[in-house]
Amino acid sequence: MADIVLPPNIPCVNCYMRIFDGPDSNSKILATICSATLADEYTSSTNELYIEFYTAFPWTGNSGIAANISIIEIPEVQHPNGNHSNHHPDDHIPNGSGYNPAGAIAVF
Repeated sequence: MADIVLPPNIPCVNCYMRIFDGPDSNSKILATICSATLADEYTSSTNELYIEFYTAFPWTGNSGIAANISIIEIPEVQHPNGNHSNHHPDDHIPNGSGYNPAGAIAVF
């Protein structure tokens, strides 16, 4: 966990960082970080995260965005339908259903 330095006391609509679970801004939003919000760990359901920074104000002299990205190895196991796939052993997989294993973790 780390501090994200965004301008203090500015409404979220005017300055934020948004993290999406997927390749673009049409993906599910994992988090919207505003002002002095502390960051956390965000895990994607696929192997992609999209990060968007928005500000309505000129903002210079700050350090920008830094993220530690970790890719976790998913062991190969047998799916209930008999196929072999990569997924986390703790994942619940209903018979015959598709699934997307967790694959990327962003720690700010």
